[in-house]
Amino acid sequence: LQAEALTAQFDGKLALNNFHALENGAEDDFLQWKNLQADGLHLQWGPQQRNVLVEKLGLSDFYARLFLSEKGKLNLQNILLTKADIKTESPANAQASGTSTAQTSPQLADTGAKKSPVALKVEVKTTELKNGNINFTDNFIRPNYTANLTSVGGTIGRFANDQTEPAKLELTGKVDDDA
Repeated sequence: LQAEALTAQFDGKLALNNFHALENGAEDDFLQWKNLQADGLHLQWGPQQRNVLVEKLGLSDFYARLFLSEKGKLNLQNILLTKADIKTESPANAQASGTSTAQTSPQLADTGAKKSPVALKVEVKTTELKNGNINFTDNFIRPNYTANLTSVGGTIGRFANDQTEPAKLELTGKVDDDA
């Protein structure tokens, strides 16, 4: 299978419902939602273009646990793996250490020609949030504090990975269900 041969296109909508995730290395709730819906989803994937456009993203009945460490690092950074985080163990070392390795992705044919990768463009035109709960702890500033934001709702304007200006953000909510 050659990477250049993969071409896909999708136009429609996508929903991911009743999602629940625990934080890396912990048993604490990290992220959950009842409904995440992408309406007007347009996906193009090919050797010349890789685009994801979402006309409207909706998130309802959601929970997020956000934690800022003493060093100013947000726990969201822990869920993303970088190339430096991914370490490949050779079969010889795996045998010596008593562990096993499994290959999780298909081998792509090496054509010998090195081509620059096509950049992925992601754009979301509007995002609507409804009935959210965000539990936020800040251990970076002194004194530390925790805020339980409830009834979080609102909109996030257009954002894309190739835009430099911030998205328009309009949020409402309460602290511990109190006005």
